[in-house]
Amino acid sequence: MLTRTIQIGTHRDLDSIRESLRGGNNIMIGAWAYEIFFKVPLSPSPKSLNLGFVTVGELGFHGGAKWSNILKAAQNSSSLSLCPPEVGLQLRLQYLNQPIGEKLFVAMKPIVSDGGYPMIFELSNSNSGLMINCEIASSEGNYSDGQWDKNAKFVFSLSK
Repeated sequence: MLTRTIQIGTHRDLDSIRESLRGGNNIMIGAWAYEIFFKVPLSPSPKSLNLGFVTVGELGFHGGAKWSNILKAAQNSSSLSLCPPEVGLQLRLQYLNQPIGEKLFVAMKPIVSDGGYPMIFELSNSNSGLMINCEIASSEGNYSDGQWDKNAKFVFSLSK
């Protein structure tokens, strides 16, 4: 498992994070990410957070898994827990050397978009550059349990 330490609580408000993303770093913000961006609670003070990058296969699901199974695996783990949503924004700012082709999904409690979809952050790097967007993640309702490939890589907090 790859690990990384980031800082959260480093910005006074979401506008300043948005300017950091778009400004000097030229990071693209996807339409779905904008739908939940200003709903993300920020940590009131700076703190370090240890993260682990884990594939669905490494969680034990070699044929892929549904969102509900991924959540159960984290709940049953002695070292993995869901990230605060701010991790999506801060990791995108602090992981500027993300390899081209890599996608990371932030394991977090989904935030409901303006369109009513439960979303988690997706961080990617393509030939077009760095991007933050969202993916639907749900275990209930009309959006329930899409299958995540065994190679899908999730970011968990290692704070347990």
